Amino acid sequence: MWRMLLPLLAGIGLASLLPGVAPASLLWLLLLTLSTGGILSHFSFSSPEGLSGGVISLFFLVLGWTLALQQERPVERISGERYLATLLEHPYSKNGTFRAEGLLTAVADQEGVRGAHEKIQIYFPREWSGEGLIAGTRILFGVDPMEITNRGNPYEFDYRAYAAAKGFYRQVFLVEDQWQPTGADPRFRMRVAAEKTRDFLLSLYRRSGIGGEEFDILAALTLGYKKSLDTEIRQVFSTTGASHVLAVSGLHTGIVYMIVSFFLGFLRRGRISRYLFMVLALAALWAFAFITGLAPSVQRSALMFSVVLVGDHFRHPSNIWNTLAASAFLLLLINPRLTGDAGFQLSYAAVAGIVFFQPRIAGWLTFRHRVSRYFWELLAVSLASQLTTFPLSCFYFHQFPVYFWISNFIVIPAAFLFITLGILVLVTSVVPLVSAFLAQVTALLIHGVYGVLEVTGSLPGALIPGIGFPVSSLVLSYGVLLLVSLFLLRRKIRFLQLAMVVASALFLAGAAGRWRQSAVCEIIVYNRRDPLIHLIAGFRNYLLVSAESPGSGATPPEAAAVISHCHLDKPVILPFSADFSDPRLLKKGPLLSFGGALIALDDGKTPLPGKPPPQMVIHYGNNRLPELWPATTYRISYRRQKGQSPEPNLHSVREMGAWKHSLNLR
Repeated sequence: MWRMLLPLLAGIGLASLLPGVAPASLLWLLLLTLSTGGILSHFSFSSPEGLSGGVISLFFLVLGWTLALQQERPVERISGERYLATLLEHPYSKNGTFRAEGLLTAVADQEGVRGAHEKIQIYFPREWSGEGLIAGTRILFGVDPMEITNRGNPYEFDYRAYAAAKGFYRQVFLVEDQWQPTGADPRFRMRVAAEKTRDFLLSLYRRSGIGGEEFDILAALTLGYKKSLDTEIRQVFSTTGASHVLAVSGLHTGIVYMIVSFFLGFLRRGRISRYLFMVLALAALWAFAFITGLAPSVQRSALMFSVVLVGDHFRHPSNIWNTLAASAFLLLLINPRLTGDAGFQLSYAAVAGIVFFQPRIAGWLTFRHRVSRYFWELLAVSLASQLTTFPLSCFYFHQFPVYFWISNFIVIPAAFLFITLGILVLVTSVVPLVSAFLAQVTALLIHGVYGVLEVTGSLPGALIPGIGFPVSSLVLSYGVLLLVSLFLLRRKIRFLQLAMVVASALFLAGAAGRWRQSAVCEIIVYNRRDPLIHLIAGFRNYLLVSAESPGSGATPPEAAAVISHCHLDKPVILPFSADFSDPRLLKKGPLLSFGGALIALDDGKTPLPGKPPPQMVIHYGNNRLPELWPATTYRISYRRQKGQSPEPNLHSVREMGAWKHSLNLR
């Protein structure tokens, strides 16, 4: 299976490096190779199997390349007077705005109505109360969907790629009085059916008396519904290294399989009933995946369990590595963009670590008592998964939870208990008294576990923040892990020596990065609602913020990403109106001197001195850009320039993204 997966991954990777090569060219290359190989095999190859293996690898490389290129197709502009879309989920509130995923089904203009089939993200007006709409409701609106774009800030989260991996390329911001519901969609849609089923099960939880943070945690654990989780709950689980429990994955699927085996395991004893057990177990696994939204992690785990289950019942036990490769192969055939999904990467990295390292770590110690052996093996699982996910966690989240091993002692057994109790609450909902009692017990236990996690997260040194891995460090880290794994398998000292060389290169790369950063002097004007200017001189940095910025004493997330990635010191935060002076920065009123450049801050109201003329003017007011500056002055503006022809020496942050410029460090 790996002979198919690895070329497929290589093809998907090459598609991002060579986006201009058409799939047709690749197919012609394949045909040419097949023809040439058929001729050369009579003269040069003593082993036809080697040639056929190469051809198979090339085929899957081309297949991955072609599938990835099809996913990278440019988003065509659509325009119409009215649009019809079906909601794929119940609208939910986030940051004060209701939103939902939808399916665009029709576009109407003066020429008539034409069909469409494209997933879009729908944002409702802030004034809307969020009532009256459910999954499957159709809405009619007159606002053009816009292509999803990033804001162009350095090291920002690539939301465009994240949305594209989930099949979303456009979003629409509805305006009051320009949209209306038009009833239910008469067509059957699998996603809508799954959402309605989950909404019904969530209503049973609420009816049984579970609410608040206990409901949010139980809904995430058992039904994969995380949209009601607030920031505080997410932060507690993140700080303690227990976030994986909130994301339905192999742990949850395994628990469901264990529950099915406990109640129906007797069926495996009979010659015919054992096949009935297989069918029921498969139905339970995929029903669980269905009601949890068919997330990639659930699909992967459900596929793995299905392959193992079928192989076991037909007396063909499967190799776990081939099972892992087969599930990844099938998922990537459906959606090649999953290679860039953090959840997909972390999921497979964790499983690979558990499969390879957990038995070796567990073998370090032996215990006679069953309870001691259980907790040691649980610790071995936590260590093994952290070992292989640590580089990715640092790359994506820039932090490391120190007490993950403590929290996993708590949350993994608790997850089994909560999933079991959650199922019992749903099953006994026909008997309200029993369901209410079980719900109260479940809520009490969740409250207790969450309290323990809060205490764990408040311990000194619970979280190491600001860890940033560039891509080079990420690759070198997994190079070390690969070489150490080969050493453990082959017991050849050269692998260990190479691992030490790569580890040295990793540390040298980090040192070289800090040396380069010490010589950096640059200015960044971020693309955000409230103006934000970042001045960086080595590791020292300054943030200029407007007085209207909410939480002006805290580091804005756009700047925090740069500070974390470049390992900068804590920033000096200055309002635009403040004066400041130190060896790197001199600011007086609207003028500042930094990196050998004179920079003016123009709010469009306060008159600026004309002499000496500044090299740069940052205009952050809403008034029209003044024309008094000479042609040599570069202007950066927060004001949109719609309808105006492009001007030289003018950068519109709203339309062109963040502006970044290097200066001289003295």
